[in-house]
Order: sequence, then C-alpha cells, then structure tokens
Amino acid sequence: MSQSMEVRCLRCGRPEDGEGVRCRCGASLLVDVVLKERNPEERRSFQLARALAPLGPPVPPFAELRKELERADGRVVRGVSRVFAQRVVEALATQGATAELRPSKSTGGMPGWVPAVIGGAALIGVGVGAVMATRKAPVPETPAATVEATAVPDAGTEAEAPPKMLTTQEISRLSLPSTVSLRCEGSTGAGFFVGEELVLTNAHVACPVGTVMEVTLSDGRRVLGQTLERDEDLDLATVRVSGARAEPLPLGDATELSPGDRLVFIGSPKGLSFTVHEGKVSHLGREYLGVGYVQFDASVNPGNSGGPLINGRGEVVGVVSLKVTNAEGIGLALPIQYAEKMVSVPATPESEQRWAALQEKVAQEEERGLRQFRLEPYTPALLGLEESTSVGLVVFLAERFPQAPSRMNHRFELQSDAGTCAMEVSFERWKPLMDAAKDEDNTRRLRWLASKGLTEHLYVGAARLPVESCPRTGTGQGWLTVVKGSPEVSRTKLKLEQVEKAREVWKAREAERRFFSGRGLRSLNNEPAGGSAYDRQAEQSWRSAFQGAQNDILRLEAERRRYAQEDAVGHNVRSTLDDIDRRLKRARERLADLERKASNAGVPREWRQ
Repeated sequence: MSQSMEVRCLRCGRPEDGEGVRCRCGASLLVDVVLKERNPEERRSFQLARALAPLGPPVPPFAELRKELERADGRVVRGVSRVFAQRVVEALATQGATAELRPSKSTGGMPGWVPAVIGGAALIGVGVGAVMATRKAPVPETPAATVEATAVPDAGTEAEAPPKMLTTQEISRLSLPSTVSLRCEGSTGAGFFVGEELVLTNAHVACPVGTVMEVTLSDGRRVLGQTLERDEDLDLATVRVSGARAEPLPLGDATELSPGDRLVFIGSPKGLSFTVHEGKVSHLGREYLGVGYVQFDASVNPGNSGGPLINGRGEVVGVVSLKVTNAEGIGLALPIQYAEKMVSVPATPESEQRWAALQEKVAQEEERGLRQFRLEPYTPALLGLEESTSVGLVVFLAERFPQAPSRMNHRFELQSDAGTCAMEVSFERWKPLMDAAKDEDNTRRLRWLASKGLTEHLYVGAARLPVESCPRTGTGQGWLTVVKGSPEVSRTKLKLEQVEKAREVWKAREAERRFFSGRGLRSLNNEPAGGSAYDRQAEQSWRSAFQGAQNDILRLEAERRRYAQEDAVGHNVRSTLDDIDRRLKRARERLADLERKASNAGVPREWRQ
C-alpha cells in the first residue's frame, strides 16, 4: 500500500487501512484488479501469470490465472483487499503492465475503488472512492444509490468469453522452445520444462537417479542433465538441466478432456527430435496396472515417450508414455495430475472432485481386470533382456501355469528400421516368479502383480535369443515383441548394438563347439597357433569375448568410483550405487564363466588378454 494515499469508505467516509473486508458501516471494501491490456497474446499472458503466481491465494493457480487473463473483462483477481490488490498491481508492473481497481463483482457492484500507484504515478480508473492524504476534509456522506450510479458497471454481470483455442501452429511455436530431447545410453526420448531448470519425462527415458545424461534443447544446444527423481510405478522422472533458464510449459487439467478433443504432442520418434504431432482424445481413464491414462488417436512411435501432451489452450495435460502395440495409431499418456508428487500441478476444488471421480472409476476397472485375471489363463509377458558373454542375449518371460512347466516355445519378432525378423525361442528353464524376482531386476509389471497377491502359479522363463537368424540390423533402437503377449506388456526396447554384439558372442560359441569337434584340436596340435583361417577366426572370437567382458568390468568399476565419491559428499546416489554393484557382480560372474569355458576348451592364454 502506498504511503502517499489514504483510503476512505465510499459510504461513510471513514479512513481505512486497506486490509479489511467491510467498513464499520457495513459497506464492502473488496476490489477486483482489472488489467488494462485486454486479451494479451499467449506468450504475454504466460509471463504475466508467472509474475503473479508466487503471490499465492487469493491469486488463482497458474492455469486458472491464465484463463482469467484471457477473459474479455480483463479481471485478474477478484474480491481481494486493497492492500493485496496493490501487491498484484506492483507484480504486474514488473512486466510493464498497468491495471486499475474496481468494485468487486462478488459484492454486487458495491463501490470500493482506490487509485493504484505504479512507479509513483496514480492510475485513475474511477473518479470517486479515495482521497489523497493531503486532503484532510472528510468525504461527504453520499446515498448508496447515488454512489452506485457513478461507479463503473460490474463487468462480472456480462457474459464471459470462452477461453481462446490455439491452432496447432501456435501451440508448436509456443511449446517447442520448452521441449527437450533426452538421450541415455543410446536410447532417445523427450521431456519438457516444468521449471526454469527442471524437466519432466518418463522414468524409462531417464537414466538412474544421479546419473548424467545428454539433453538437446530446441535451439540445437547440447547440455548435460542429471536425473533427480524416478517413480518406476508411475513411470515418471525429473531431470535437472543447470543453467537452462527455459520458459516452463503451463500445466493444465486432464479431467477437462473429452473424447474428440484436439491434442498436440512433441517428441523424438525414431530419433527425429522435436517432431510435432496432432491427435484426438479417444478415451479418458484407460486403466493399465492400476493407472488411468489418456488414450488418444495419433501416430506414436519409440522416442515420443516423455513428451508433453498439450490441449487446445497450450497447456500440458499429460506425459506421452505408452503405445498400444497390437493396434495402429493408439497412444497412452499419463495425466499430468499424477506428477503432483514431483512438481506443482494447478488444481481447483472442481478439478480435484473430477480427479477423485476418475480415480474411483480406474480403481473399479482395475478390480474387474483382477477378477478376470484370476479366472482366465495368463498371456505371456516379456520382462526384459540381459546380455551374456557366453550365449549373447537372454530373454525373460513371465507366464501362468497350473504347475511348473517344462519346455515351451514362443514366437518373437525383432523390429528395426531394417524390417521385422521372426524367431522361434524355446524356454526350458522356469522358476516361480517370486524366486526369479530375487535373482533378476524387478519390473513394474511384477511389482504390480506382487502388490495384488497374484504371484501364485506365475513362472519366469529364460532362453537364448537366436539373433543370428536375423539380418544385420545396424545401430539405433529396436523393439522385441512376443507375438502372443498382451499388447501393453508384450515388447521391450533394446539397442541394436546389443544384437550385433550377441551375434559375435554366438559366433565365438560356435567356434568353440567346432573346436571340440576335432578340427580345431588337430589344428592346435599339428599347426602353429593362428596358422589356419579357422584358427584365426577362433582367436578373434575368443579375444573379442574376453575384451568385451573385461571392458564391461572396467567401465562399471569406473562408474562405481565416481558415484562413491558423490555419495561421500552427501549426494543422493545410493540407489544408483546399488544398481551398479548388481551389474558389476553379474559382469564378474560372466568373465569367470568365460574363463572356465576357455580353460576346458584349451584356449591359449594369450587369446584371453
């Protein structure tokens, strides 16, 4: 409140401190702050809303505030004290905006105007209702009817214009600068800024907590980011990008969506960064593993994960997370409300009520699915892959059987830019799911099944993936799919470099087998080592296998030393250290297994270097 003015009640003329709701005579003292700059353009309204949001209630939440700024009457906040109104005016002034105070529509148009001082100059909106401090005489008492006749008409009685819908081009122009491409160990995804240095994305896109990853900004700059939080069950993560100073995208309300609503999303499909797509809502609250997703019709591809799903007002309403693999053009996005544990998500009593209703609906659908699961056979679910220095790639599959299974064949497909390769995989080793969970990395699906008490009669099988039957795939990213699996859990992402490495490992294994068949032994006993083409091939394969195993150990040991130093100074990297320890243990076991096989095969010591 300016020290150069004194506020007086319009009805009785008594001086007021500007913080009250009503005068002692009963007249209202509340005002609305009205922006003189009507219907600001989208980027401008974003800047004004960001300047006002830190004031807190009764300023509306960020998303609601942007809607207020777009209304035809220009009211920014409504029904506030004059002291608080002055703070709003001063916050607007930091962005070069001017405003005036008017009688609050919540008081039926009761006069209560006061000049708003910005930078020492008074902005006069209505010529009654306040007296400067230099004027000592009291304001004469005026009948209420006369005062109301001279006041500005209450704009709240006019019909409010609906929020402006943006074109896809406008949404793209406003949102692309706040979207990023993320890269972790060769895998590419997307994310978007929810703070000047904070990016929201999927957990399966981000690296482990504390790990540094590559972030590409829309202007082409490549910087480093560090994963701060990961929620594996919701598949959400935050990444800190120090020094980014980006404009965060405004967050909206997914519960306002209806089937048919237009949506825009931005991502990096197949590595094509900052690609803009358009789609439509096809279902709200599609249940999967107890979570309700926004189902939308659009072309969703690997690399779109983690990108923003944006409504017609340019607000993020979801995080693109999944693709339905047994259908064309159907994607699933996590509603932005699920991110409230990590970031500040605007809410109103009405939106909270709609969100609670949606959660109840999802819980009922989950329960129906659980009842069906208990009655029907369980389709196979692909749990993941693991590299093996002895056989190449090992695939893990979960399936339900009335008793421990023996041999079981499943058809897999490897999808890449080179095409689709089909493989027949034989599973001979099976373990009860809970026993397997102790040995292998747990998955979201397994955690959900265990939390619902559905692990009975579930088994995990492991088998070698015969990638040598597929043509060369090159580099980049691919997908492995179980042909008869349920659509949401039937595939896993893999790096095509893993396929090529597994091919080389199996070639070494085949060389070992042929070595034992007699040709290699005769060559070793009767000819100098490396004297034949076969020996040279065998030597190269063994050396490659040992070098790969040893390099894995050296790389993991270096990572562990680096994170141990961060842990020593108090950084939150304990979960990352535990993960590295598990991977390091498996790598050492694989090297020991390779040493045993080489000793049994009589492989010369110099081939193991």
